[in-house]
Amino acid sequence: MFFKLIDKFFDEIKKILSIVSFVLIALSVLLFVYWFLFAFKFSFPQWLNSFVWGVIDVFSWWYKPNKQHNEIIGILPFSSTVQKADELQKTVLEAFPESEMADCYKALSERILEVCKKEEVKEGGKGCD
Repeated sequence: MFFKLIDKFFDEIKKILSIVSFVLIALSVLLFVYWFLFAFKFSFPQWLNSFVWGVIDVFSWWYKPNKQHNEIIGILPFSSTVQKADELQKTVLEAFPESEMADCYKALSERILEVCKKEEVKEGGKGCD
């Protein structure tokens, strides 16, 4: 009786592990195909871009190899403005200075300067060189 119960328990664990493995493999294939097509500047629907970049954000948050400096100073949302500026061979600030992404990049650069000034004070003159 006891061994049958243990056997059923491990059967359920095997099922759960199989499902988790399948989902992770499916996500890996999706990301591989996405990056492959992205390299050839293939245009994707907005919902797919949001989903893929969301998955990447979750995994990058979960796997932080450098635990020493893990302060997030800014998050840039996905925007097709970046791809359009790249096609024009310009930066977002050059191509679309009034866009929402340009504002995001400006805010990020201001935040980076703040962090560098804090590091400079903390380390006695050696900020972000």
